[in-house]
Amino acid sequence: MDSKSLLVVLLVLVCCMHSVWSQTTESTTKQTSEAEITTEISPTTEPPFYNCRLYEGSKLDLDPLVGLWYETGQYPFNYMKCSNISVDDKVSTENKIELQFEYVDSSDDKWESAKKSSSYPWNSKTQNGIFEKNVEETYKLVRTDRITYAFFCGYVGTNPVDRFKVWTRQRHLTSEEMMDLQIKFVELGQGTNIVWVEQSLEKCNSAMRTAGGSLVALALALLVYRRNI
Repeated sequence: MDSKSLLVVLLVLVCCMHSVWSQTTESTTKQTSEAEITTEISPTTEPPFYNCRLYEGSKLDLDPLVGLWYETGQYPFNYMKCSNISVDDKVSTENKIELQFEYVDSSDDKWESAKKSSSYPWNSKTQNGIFEKNVEETYKLVRTDRITYAFFCGYVGTNPVDRFKVWTRQRHLTSEEMMDLQIKFVELGQGTNIVWVEQSLEKCNSAMRTAGGSLVALALALLVYRRNI
């Protein structure tokens, strides 16, 4: 075989090898892309997650949740400030768990103290950290260290926006503690910032003083009314 023929054969061989390599690379890239896309959209029922409705809960140990908590963070923003929650230390004789809420209602430019209580049946749902107030509102315990903090996710009706609440044992948090909680929030799959809730004693107590003053004024008005009868 002369040199020209050999050169032609070599060129053909190189072209064939290049074609095979291109097809292999393209196929591998395509498979990798498909795998990445599948990973991105695949739902999960355990933290981190992107949909509270998918979370199925996990076995709840009631003892670490007993006592006083402060709602120091939330997402998205709502009008309940200065919130504190008391969790009863035992299941009632009616087989229910009781939660007492105290907060300040700041809606419509108000700053009024309020109280309410909620009871939840101690059933398979609450025993897995799922609290359904009614068919419209559900909250689920998704993460806690059993000592200092607890994260809840929730939803209302068919609203697609998940809600989050952060409970802490301390009323006031340092910037380092806030940052640590924000990191844990992101680890749950949330890419937004926690909205920190007003918990200053001065502002929170001002609502209590206002409520107390209103009660005194009402009592005086009733006393004057009775005297004038």
